[in-house]
Amino acid sequence: MDIDISRISFKNEKDIDYLRYAGDHLLTRVIDLERRLALALLEKKIDEDLLSVLTEDLHLLKKRFFAEKSEKRARAKDKPSSRRNKDRLLHNHRPINGDLSQVECELACEEVFYNNLSGTSEDEDGNSICSCGEGLLMPMTGAFEESGEIDVTDRVYTMKRHKRQKCKCTTCGKIMTAKGPDKLTAGSRFSVAMAVQVADDKFHHHLPLNRQSEMMAARGLAVGTRTLYALTEHLMKLLEEIPAMIRSEIHSGRHIHIDESPMDILNPKTKGYVWSISNPMGAYYQYETTRSGKVAREMLSGYGGVIMADAYSGYEFLEREEKITLALCLSHVRRKFHDARESYPKAEEMLDLIDELYEVEHTASNFIELQKVRAEKSTPVIERMQQWMRGQSGRYLVNSTIGKAISYATDNWDRLVRFLDNPYIPIDNNAGERSQRRPVMGRNNFLGFRTINGADTAMFFYTIIASCKLLGISPKGYMATMATRALKGEQLISPYKFGLEIENAIKERLALEMPQSLLNN
Repeated sequence: MDIDISRISFKNEKDIDYLRYAGDHLLTRVIDLERRLALALLEKKIDEDLLSVLTEDLHLLKKRFFAEKSEKRARAKDKPSSRRNKDRLLHNHRPINGDLSQVECELACEEVFYNNLSGTSEDEDGNSICSCGEGLLMPMTGAFEESGEIDVTDRVYTMKRHKRQKCKCTTCGKIMTAKGPDKLTAGSRFSVAMAVQVADDKFHHHLPLNRQSEMMAARGLAVGTRTLYALTEHLMKLLEEIPAMIRSEIHSGRHIHIDESPMDILNPKTKGYVWSISNPMGAYYQYETTRSGKVAREMLSGYGGVIMADAYSGYEFLEREEKITLALCLSHVRRKFHDARESYPKAEEMLDLIDELYEVEHTASNFIELQKVRAEKSTPVIERMQQWMRGQSGRYLVNSTIGKAISYATDNWDRLVRFLDNPYIPIDNNAGERSQRRPVMGRNNFLGFRTINGADTAMFFYTIIASCKLLGISPKGYMATMATRALKGEQLISPYKFGLEIENAIKERLALEMPQSLLNN
C-alpha cells in the first residue's frame, strides 16, 4: 500500500506492524535518494573534469595559433642560466669548419670622394679660401674623414645580345663560328644564373612564382609563372644526380633524424606529407601521399645505426630491425610538460630535471667525454625523473595535459633513455624538426603544391638548399657552380664535398699569404 509520509505520526501511532512497514518504506526512500545523490555528484565530477580538460585544450589551441611559439621559460635567479645552443651539441657539429655561406657573396665596396667645402669662397684659380680670409685650403695627402653607408641597387634584368664571330677560310671557303655561352637548354632565352635565381627565390626564400612574375613585370620583364617553373625543371635536370649523393652521405652517418609534416596537393585536392631524413651531412626530402611507415622503410633502406624519431606508430617497425637502434625525442616530453605548466605548476619540477639533462649535454667536447658525463650526471637525473612520475601516480586525470605528459613519458620510457647507453644517440629530434621548417615556411606562403610534379621539384631543391644551409654553404653559389659544371660535362659533387673544396682553397690561399715566420711556428 502507498504511504503518505507527511501524515505519519510516529509519536502517536500504536500499530507496530504499520510503524515497521513505514520505517522500511522510509529506509528504502533514503537509500534511493542517497543513490541518486551519489550519481548526481559523480556526474558533476565527470562534467567538472571534462570542463577542465576542454578548458586546457582550448587554452593550448589558442596558444598554438595566437601566442608566442617559444618554449623558453623564465628561470629563477638561483638556477644557472642555460647555455643551450643547437650548434654546441656534439650531434649537430658541422663536418666542415666555419661558415662558408658568405665566401662568394661579400658586399661590394665603392669609394666616393667629396671635395666641396661648405661656407668657403674660391679665388680666381678655383682654390678654396679659408674662413680667416688669408690662407688657401690645400688637400692633406691621404687624410679623409670616413664613414660607411650601406646602399641598395634595384635588381636589373638585362637582355644580352651574344654575337658569335663567323670566320671564313681564304683557301677552302670553310666557315667557322666562335663558341658562345653555355645555355641552360638549347635555344633557351634565359641564362643559368636566371634559373638559379628563380629557384633560390622560390625554394630558399619562399617567394611564390606568381609574385616573382609580378616583380619582374615591374622591372620591364614579362614572364609567366609556367615559364618560371620550366626554368626550375631545366635546372633540376642539370643537377639531377645530387640528391642521391646527399642521401648516400646521410646514410654514412652514425645517426639519422626522421620526421614528416602534412602538405597538400591543390589540384586535385589531395593530402600528402613531406618526409625528411637528416644529420650534419645534409637533409633529404621526399613527398608522398601517405603517412605509412612504408615510406620510412624505403628512405632508410640499407641503413644501419641510430634513428632518432618521435613516438609515431609508423616507426614501430624500426624497433624490430637488427641493425637499427630506435631512440625517441626527449624534447617531445619537455614540450608536453611545458604545455601543462600553466594549469599545473607541479610540471615545472619535471621541466627543471629535463633542463638539467641539456646542461649536461653541453659540457662535453667529444663523444668519449659525453659518455662519461652522461653516466655520472645524466643517469641520476633520469632516476629522479622516474621517482617524480611514480609520485604523481593517480593524482591527475588521464586526459588532463599533465596526465597526458606523464603517460607519454612512462609509455615510451625505454626508448627515451637509450641515449644513456650510446653517446652517438642525440638527446632529441630537434634537428629533424628544424629540417621540416623549410617546407613548412614555404607552405605558409603558397599553401601547397599544384601537382605531384611540383611537389617532387620542391623536394629536389629543398634537399639541395637545406643541405647547403646545414653545411654553411651558399645554396645559390653551389647551384650555379654545379649547373656550370654540368653544362661543361664535368663531374658534379655533393654540397659536403663542395664545402671541402672551398675550405681547402681558403687554407691554401691563407698559406700563401701568411708570413713564413707564422708558418714555421
